[in-house]
Order: sequence, then C-alpha cells, then structure tokens
Amino acid sequence: MDYFELECAVESWAEEKGILEKATPMAQALKTLEETTELCTAINADDREEIIDAMGDIMVTLIIQAKMQNVSLEYCLKSAYNVISKRTGKMVNGQFVKDIEVKDIDIISGTESAYIKNDKVQKTTTLVTKPNNNSANCIAPNLIYGCFGGCVDTYCYMSRYNGKRVFVNRNVDQIFKSVVDWEKSYYKVPDQQDPIYTMVDIACNTDLVLMQKHVRKAGISLYDYLLMYDKHKNLNTTMATKYPGLLTLDVSNFNKPPRVRVSLMPQKYSNILEPKMQKIESRIADVNRLKDLGWEVHCNYSPLVFYPGWKEEYDNLFKQVKELAGINKCEVIALTNHKNQMIKASPEAQELMRRSYEVKNQSGVMRYPLEHKGRLINEFKDIYKKYFPLNTIRYIF
Repeated sequence: MDYFELECAVESWAEEKGILEKATPMAQALKTLEETTELCTAINADDREEIIDAMGDIMVTLIIQAKMQNVSLEYCLKSAYNVISKRTGKMVNGQFVKDIEVKDIDIISGTESAYIKNDKVQKTTTLVTKPNNNSANCIAPNLIYGCFGGCVDTYCYMSRYNGKRVFVNRNVDQIFKSVVDWEKSYYKVPDQQDPIYTMVDIACNTDLVLMQKHVRKAGISLYDYLLMYDKHKNLNTTMATKYPGLLTLDVSNFNKPPRVRVSLMPQKYSNILEPKMQKIESRIADVNRLKDLGWEVHCNYSPLVFYPGWKEEYDNLFKQVKELAGINKCEVIALTNHKNQMIKASPEAQELMRRSYEVKNQSGVMRYPLEHKGRLINEFKDIYKKYFPLNTIRYIF
C-alpha cells in the first residue's frame, strides 16, 4: 500500500473500533503524547525496532486526530512546511530555536541575565526564598517566571505585571541552595501544608508542567530538579497545573512523593476564563494516572467563581470528581481581579470577573467583598460536604 492507502486504512480502522464516534480530540491528543513518550524511551534505549514502532504509532494517532478535525494530515504537513521554510533562528543547547521563541524567552544564569534575543547581560535579584502560608511553607526562587497558559488574559495574577514574557533561570543549584538556607532557620510543625515535610512551591509564577519545554531549552531537567528536593530529608515540592495530561514523569522511585495540585473549575467557566486549555473532565481523569506515577495529587479549586448559577455548576463538578478521581485533599482559592486584567479580558470573562471588585491592597488587587465572601464560602462548603469530608480542604480563602 502507498501512503494514501495506508492513511485511508487507518481511518477505516478507527471508524470500525468506534474511536471516531466515541473518543474526543483531547483524549486523542493525550494518546499522541503517550506514544511520544514511548518514542523518547526508545531513543534513550537506542532500540531501533521500538523507535520505528513508536513513530508509526504517533502517525496513527495524528491521522485519527486529523480525521476528527476534518483536515488531512498531508494538508497539515504542507501548512507546517510553508511556515518553517521561511523560518529563521539558531541552535541553542542542541535544539533549533526559532526567532519568535528567542524573542519570548530569556535565559537567566547566576547573577547575570543573558538574553538570547540580543545577548544583553544584566543583574538579577531573584534568588530569594519567600515564606508562605497557603499552598506551601515557602516559595522557591523562580525556576521559570511567566507562562503561555490560556488564563494569562483573564485571572492569572502573574500576567498582571509581566504580560507574556517568559524568563527561565539556569542557576538551579543557587535556587536550591536558597531554599536549603531558608529551611535551616525554619521550625516545621504539622500544619495545613503537610504534617511532616516543609513544602516548597517551585512554580508560583508559572505552570511548570505546561512550560517544561522552555525549561528543557535552558538545559534543565525537571526530574533532576525535583530529585534535589527529594534527597533533602526535610523538603518536598508542590506545584499547580492546568495541564496534568502533559505530566508524564514517573517519580515512583522517589523517597517521598512530590505534590501536584490539579486546577479545576466548572467547564462552563473554564471555557471563558481559560480558553483552549485541557478540558476539566480530562484533568480529573488524570488524577489517578498521576498517582500511579508516584505523585501525591491534590485538587486545586482555583479560581472559585461566584456567579449566578454557581452552586449547580460546582455541585456537578464535585459529582464528577467523586466519580472519576475519588476523594482527594484540596485547596480552594476565590477569584481575585485587577484592572490590568479587566482591560485584557474578553467581555464574557469580564462578566464573570466583575463581581470581584473590592480593592484589598495598594497594588490594586481586587477580591469578592468581605461582607458577602464569608457567606459564599460557607455555601460552597455545604455543597462540598455532600461529596467529600470537610477535613479534606487544606485551606480556603
């Protein structure tokens, strides 16, 4: 068979197996990710037979995805070639980096910042570990600052001031040393963060799962970075993500499971506040998969949105979580707002966000008015306890 006949045969196979009728594009995309991971494993093992098998499997998943999207894979390839044939860039850490990425990403090393885009060097003062009393006991200096997630134009607090610039810090050893030095003077007691370990938020200003490829371009291994904390007797890591499907690291051999907090909200709100991100049902389905890989998984109900009809939306969400992921610890963070975010947000997002309008500090951050917020949080708890024990909420604010 020639290529065209093979493509048709794959489409027919997918139709016979019910994949085209019952599967979703996101589920199929995660299948592509799974096969890509197998390719990486095969390449690492220098197993030619498995490399060929994995590449074939990847093509099968892409042909099915193209069919779901009502477009031919050949057309996609031609479209991509028309773009890359005109692309300029340069090699960075063994990879070709296109100019648009070079403009987006700054690589910071040591006490100087070496910008790929123009080789500019400047001082940086990011090596400060900050105490925290919410999701962690402390916040590590930024491994990466900035994000390209779907929420940057709505509620994302990081983008209020940073926009869409991304900085990747190469000086991993100094970042870790900052945390270690901070911990030496910290007295850990059992708390809402963890009963045993000092929890370190390693991704306060980014979605590190989504931004893994940018970290890799700086020559940094996320696995090795996590391992540094695992080898420390008192420290453990935590990070939140809206893209759990992209997290494939197997940490089952770690001494203590690193924590990942899967961000959830009703799909109706997610469509508006974080468009084009991993679907909520898919995120929930990833919870147990991540546990199997050795992760400690918590749910991150953030941002909590109060809007007419919110009670029914969250009731349905909790029902879905209970069915697909069981009972898990969680954190709950009500939506905050800022004038810089309202300017960027779509009219639909502005409508969801505008009730968070009470200014809480000098930087202009806005919250739901305190005269209503306490009552609303109690109503949230009333819905939550229909499905989960209240003591599984680590904190709520």
